[in-house]
Amino acid sequence: QDSEKPKATDSVALHPEAEDIIAQLDTLYDPVDGYSIARDVRKKMREDGHIAESASLQYGEIDLQSFKSLLLALPIAENATTLTIVDVGSGTGKPVFIAALHQAFAKSIGIEIVEELHQVAEDIKSKLPQWVEDKCELVKGDLFDHGDTWLAADVIYCPCTCFTDDMLTNLNDMLSKTKPGTIIITTTRRLTNKDLRKKSTKRYKYKRGSLDFHVYVRKLKSDKRSAQEAKVDNPNESKQASTA
Repeated sequence: QDSEKPKATDSVALHPEAEDIIAQLDTLYDPVDGYSIARDVRKKMREDGHIAESASLQYGEIDLQSFKSLLLALPIAENATTLTIVDVGSGTGKPVFIAALHQAFAKSIGIEIVEELHQVAEDIKSKLPQWVEDKCELVKGDLFDHGDTWLAADVIYCPCTCFTDDMLTNLNDMLSKTKPGTIIITTTRRLTNKDLRKKSTKRYKYKRGSLDFHVYVRKLKSDKRSAQEAKVDNPNESKQASTA
């Protein structure tokens, strides 16, 4: 369950003030209705004739404690302190701020295309302790226009539940440019990029309902060699597979 008590090791990975700041975030987000904001934006886009573009701007918010649990479960070295995480589709900023509470991340970046949601995140960021502000960066723009930012990250969070098929294909193609060892997290939709190794799938609580979160790791070069060597050692394997 996502509401399980923190494990003893959790205190190692989180900033000592983490729970106090999560409580502050709960208070700051209480009057914010990101769903209504996104709905109004989609309505305006449809009225302006941008029907196709509005379809991909479906909105969702993960529960703060759930995202904290998700990050704690990632395959990250305990002594890591210099990693960068990027949320591509950061909405009102919840994952960005929660990631900043994790000791492994020196930088937490959010990219959001909807101006109104981006402004909410900026407003909340300004009310957080200075050290949290310093770790967070919020970018207004389309994730596909900011590939240089997120493809270089150590962890990429991509809430892609409502991506169009074309967007998902583009995402899969771009992920080949990530560095070996990069961790990629997606919601609902599974990735098909052969450079990625699936690590886990777990259901986490969202503000409304729950979603499956898939965790992948960019394969190391040695993984590719091993796969190629396996084909050399078993030359009939591909033939058997094709006739199965």
